[in-house]
Amino acid sequence: MDTAGQLIPNFENEWVFMLVCFLFLIGLYFLQKYVYLIDEYLNKRNAIGQSWLGKPWPLYVGLALGLLGFLYNVFSPHKLNFNLLSWKLVEWVLFAITFLAVSGLIYESMLHFGIKMGVFRITTYLILMALYFYAGFISGLLLVTLLAIGILIFFFRYFKNLLTLK
Repeated sequence: MDTAGQLIPNFENEWVFMLVCFLFLIGLYFLQKYVYLIDEYLNKRNAIGQSWLGKPWPLYVGLALGLLGFLYNVFSPHKLNFNLLSWKLVEWVLFAITFLAVSGLIYESMLHFGIKMGVFRITTYLILMALYFYAGFISGLLLVTLLAIGILIFFFRYFKNLLTLK
């Protein structure tokens, strides 16, 4: 199943889309690098008095879920289904990972920041997880593109002598 047409509705040139996606992924890398500043801000505003800095594991989970969803869409003979009665094993695994990640985020945020600041942290991280989920789809598309280019380069190098006309 070709999913590239679904991701490129507004771009005339696919190379421009790939460049924008690559820059988007670089931007998200720097975002996860400095996401600890959210916890520092919440520690200053929190009345509990703890100074706890969390790891950006929800962002990694969102990225992994997006990549797994992309790979499932590419290699599976059928599409992802949102009807609970006809889910396959992979769809249940994706749901379980998502449920555990959101539950862990809620527990961690409420434990360390209380209700008011915990809700702010949960909301912020859920929005970032959605961005990283989409980035997982894009990174899967870029990985498939790099794999195809690598196969072409290997093919032309390996068969260079056979392809030359004498």
